[in-house]
Amino acid sequence: MELTGEWSGFVKKPRVKAKDRNKKSSSKAKLQEEVVLNEVPGSLTDTIKSLLWNKWEEFPRLEELILEKEQISDDKFTKKLIRSLEHNPCFVEKDGKWGVDKRGQELNDAVYQWLLMSKSPLTYQELKSMARENSVELGEEKDLVWDSRFIRYKSGRWGLSSWKLERVPDKKELKALLKEIERSGAPMAVEKVKKFFDVNFELERLINYLEKSGLFVRIKPDLIFSKRVFNKLLDKLSVEDQLELFRQSEQDVLQEAELMLIIKD
Repeated sequence: MELTGEWSGFVKKPRVKAKDRNKKSSSKAKLQEEVVLNEVPGSLTDTIKSLLWNKWEEFPRLEELILEKEQISDDKFTKKLIRSLEHNPCFVEKDGKWGVDKRGQELNDAVYQWLLMSKSPLTYQELKSMARENSVELGEEKDLVWDSRFIRYKSGRWGLSSWKLERVPDKKELKALLKEIERSGAPMAVEKVKKFFDVNFELERLINYLEKSGLFVRIKPDLIFSKRVFNKLLDKLSVEDQLELFRQSEQDVLQEAELMLIIKD
């Protein structure tokens, strides 16, 4: 995670007049559809926006959450976190807790609506093109940094702070899991899979992702196995020669016998 740079919010900026506190935005009154992305916040400021969008936290707890989430080892991290909170007007301290000012800036309202409708991140160049097409005045990219509603990801695209971020295992990680399962010759519990990937997916979301990859199959509510090996075992169950299993090594026999009990269950 980047802790410095033009997106980090470490440079003091004068507060910009926000929208009238009593003015209700129709876009915020509507219940937003949940959007889940495989993206990573581009800076410390972006990480804070994501964490504080739906809750207020005391400083020690906020620091703890970020350190746990990003596995940071930086002696100066506390000072950087304080500077980010104090120097960006979108962060607000109230009753000893930190949160975000969700009102945003009127200059960025069009960007907010475009992202809300697209339900997917957009680059600043794409936002500029949409502004030209709609004859809308677009502020500078840095203006989005000072607005709590927007997050810039490491991919360089912009999204909304309200969107949920979940790291999705890549192809290399999926193949590593497949290799480990096939090496052991036994199904793996989903909780162990989560630890293997170091992700905090909801159980059903993770299982669906693994099955969609085409490499894995769910053989129990909480067990994942190699789809390739599983299909081979199913083929063996239909073979008339019941002595086929005994022609294999003892270890293979025990592993397959256990799996077949699971399949038949």
